[in-house]
Amino acid sequence: MIDTRKEIERHLSALRGLNVSGISHAANMLTMQFGSLRQVTNFKGAVKQVGEWALHIQCNWQIERTGEIIATQNALSGTDEEAHRAAEQLDELLVKHGLTIVEDVLANESGGVILSMSEGLRVTITPAAYRTRKTGDSSRQRPMQSTL
Repeated sequence: MIDTRKEIERHLSALRGLNVSGISHAANMLTMQFGSLRQVTNFKGAVKQVGEWALHIQCNWQIERTGEIIATQNALSGTDEEAHRAAEQLDELLVKHGLTIVEDVLANESGGVILSMSEGLRVTITPAAYRTRKTGDSSRQRPMQSTL
């Protein structure tokens, strides 16, 4: 049987010791770049900077500093202008303000992740989980809460 927690930690362990090198978004998906930046050309011919590793987060997340919530996934759920502004603010905080280094990665069996970073920063990722519950002859899905 696969140990979900161990597998997530094994894969994300590549981020330990790397700096956050870029923050962006695609619609409501947060994209975090880690490590040295390099130029790539996408299929449309546009040149952009990407890190050695990228983490695309399209579920519940929050960024905290010393226990205070700085941002959540709701920051990217407004208009395109609001989402772009929020991503720029996160980039300013995590990249341009100074080096933000991933110090530790913790996961749970539900797929949740905590990235502990320098300067008392922490990114908590909580996936939306579903369970099926039978009710008579029909079944329906209901959200479950995941916690670390």
